[in-house]
Amino acid sequence: MSLPPPSDAPAPPRPEEGLLRVVWDVVEDAVLVVTPGDGIVRYWNRAAEVMYGCAAADIIGRPIEPVVHTELPDGSGVEGIREAVRRDGAWRGVVVQRLRDGRELRIEAAVSGIRGPDGTLTELVTINRDVTAKWQAERALRLSEANLQALFDSAREAHYLLDTELRILAFNRVTAEANRASWNREVRVGDSCIDYVDPENRASFVHHCQQSLAGRTIRYEREVKLPSGESRWYELNYAPVRASDGTILGVSFCGLDVTERRRRSEELWLRDRAIAASTASVVVADARRPDMPLVYVNPAFTTMTGYTSDEVLGRNCRFLQGPDTDPADRERLRDAIRARRSCHLRIKNYRKDGSPFWNNLTVSPVHDSDGELTHYVGIQTDDTERVTLEERLRRSARLESVGRLAGGVAHDFNNLLSIILLCCDDLLGAGHIGVAERSSLLEIQSAGLRATDLTRQLLAYARRQRLAPRVIDLGQTVEALGTMLRRLIPEDVDLRIVRPPGPCLVHVDPGQVEQVVVNLALNARDAMPDGGVMTIETRGVSLDEDAARRLTLAPGKYVRLVVRDSGVGMGPDTAAHVFEPFYTTKGPGRGTGLGLATVHGIVEQSGGRIRFDSEPGNGTTFEVFLRAVEGAVRPTEVQETSSEARRELVLIVEDEPAVLTLIGSLLKRSNYRVLQAANAQIAIALCENCPEAPELLLSDVVLPGMNGIELSRKLRDMIPNLRVLFMSGYPAVPEAEQSAFDDTSFLAKPIRPKTLLHRVREVLDAP
Repeated sequence: MSLPPPSDAPAPPRPEEGLLRVVWDVVEDAVLVVTPGDGIVRYWNRAAEVMYGCAAADIIGRPIEPVVHTELPDGSGVEGIREAVRRDGAWRGVVVQRLRDGRELRIEAAVSGIRGPDGTLTELVTINRDVTAKWQAERALRLSEANLQALFDSAREAHYLLDTELRILAFNRVTAEANRASWNREVRVGDSCIDYVDPENRASFVHHCQQSLAGRTIRYEREVKLPSGESRWYELNYAPVRASDGTILGVSFCGLDVTERRRRSEELWLRDRAIAASTASVVVADARRPDMPLVYVNPAFTTMTGYTSDEVLGRNCRFLQGPDTDPADRERLRDAIRARRSCHLRIKNYRKDGSPFWNNLTVSPVHDSDGELTHYVGIQTDDTERVTLEERLRRSARLESVGRLAGGVAHDFNNLLSIILLCCDDLLGAGHIGVAERSSLLEIQSAGLRATDLTRQLLAYARRQRLAPRVIDLGQTVEALGTMLRRLIPEDVDLRIVRPPGPCLVHVDPGQVEQVVVNLALNARDAMPDGGVMTIETRGVSLDEDAARRLTLAPGKYVRLVVRDSGVGMGPDTAAHVFEPFYTTKGPGRGTGLGLATVHGIVEQSGGRIRFDSEPGNGTTFEVFLRAVEGAVRPTEVQETSSEARRELVLIVEDEPAVLTLIGSLLKRSNYRVLQAANAQIAIALCENCPEAPELLLSDVVLPGMNGIELSRKLRDMIPNLRVLFMSGYPAVPEAEQSAFDDTSFLAKPIRPKTLLHRVREVLDAP
């Protein structure tokens, strides 16, 4: 850039001007002399040459504007400066100068004027000091301070800067707002911060500040009580404020309200502990990652499945599924996950050891605050016991309904058998029948007896038979049966009877429990066509609440009878029907299908439970649990009775006409006198009108209208010394009334003549 040609040369300097120029050339500030109108440079010292990068020879006599453009910081020109000099004689201030090389300087300028003889302003003398670096530093400092204040004010915690005397040097916006809101006061710089601390915490505050002034950083949480009475938790931080040389200048004190954070933390801790302590298995899968791996399992999961968290985290939980998991259940679960909705189902899963269990599973999606799906949480409970109990309940209901039907059939059938057997005995007792007729009658009698056994089994299954319980040692009973059982099983079956050293006392009907043992042993024998090992074991056990609940029994002491074989075992399909009557897997002619059904009925009627475990090829184990009792074994008493009748009057009440007629005829032939009634009302009328009171009431239990037990009570009110003998195909009376007859006052149908006569005599001769 070329400078304009110099104007007319100035007049030669006066001597005093030479001295001033010497002084101006040694000062560090730029000294300029310019004309006020057109800005022609009259003087330019050495400092100006350095500051502006232009030699005096190149600028003197020329306008300053091409080299230096001057304006005020607000962008206005220098006219105001010239006016101030004309008016006041001088001006001081900061100007902005832009140089021809592109630099921009901040200049502290002192301008004064030189006037001519007529007072006209002829020259401007300017002393310029370059303060660009200082201005930049100050601007940077102001910017830094502004940034720091912005950061200071944007902090979430209340923040004080304190000097070594704990006076407030600075505080942020949160501090001011918190003091207004909670303490109704204004914070002021210069105040002692101690005055802003509640009295009960001041000593602690001063102590921690002193520790910070000694160089320590302290952080802790403390509960603070506000004037309103509310308590809030604060995280308090004390830190030393250091100079660049490490000198401690004061204390930085921060207080962050963490009440909500603590509450959430406590909630999370409580939730975590609750999940960890939950008996329900809880699993969490990450829905954002491929294959949705597990990211959390609680301890109950390990308890339920046997898998540790290290073994399953990172895997999809389908590893719990197995060969018998229902494909429909799998698809239902997948559909719910694809649709991102909740799902509840019961699915068959497998433990680490391979054992199956029923998983009661609820899967629910989890979304973040933006509504995005992030995880799935699964709540799992082992429903195996419930499924087992439900199946047992269904089976019991099914067996109960069949049992009621079987019991009803057995009752009617026993009446028919009574007629058949009584007629057979009557005819066989006659001396005038031929050989062929006798043979036919014997066949009829044999069939009737077999039918009697069948109905007895039906009644046992239906739990409708009359039991005569007493205290026995079950171990002794099983051992006594050993000889008979060894005759019933082949030589290639090794029978092992295990009996504990002490007694195993139970209160049961001995004959019925023997039937249970024999039937289970025969079932085990038939399961081992190629031989094997049969073990019959008795032992005392204690059932806790869990074990008892699974058996639907009360906790306590029991005697367990175990019959175990090493035979062919059963699959699930066979096992599902094992206690059903007439269900058998044996060939024709090899059993009625009532053996295990009878066992089930006897055990249930005796207040016990039976369960089994079986797998194809691994044999079968039956377990019978009977309540253990204390006391002594009561031996069976045998009472001598006479069978001779002494013309006693017997009242027979039976609603089956043929049975009534046959029993009446039998008793008459045996030297008894007989009154016959088809129902209770007729029987009462006979007693009211008969001049002689009967000595024995022989009554069916099940009668139309008033049953036999009610009738006996009615008649005993009329005849206090009346003896009673009940008979029935089964005693279908309420449990509360079954105590009305004991072992000696009940006769089960079908009726045999000798048994009837013996029991009649026994009741009449009883003390």
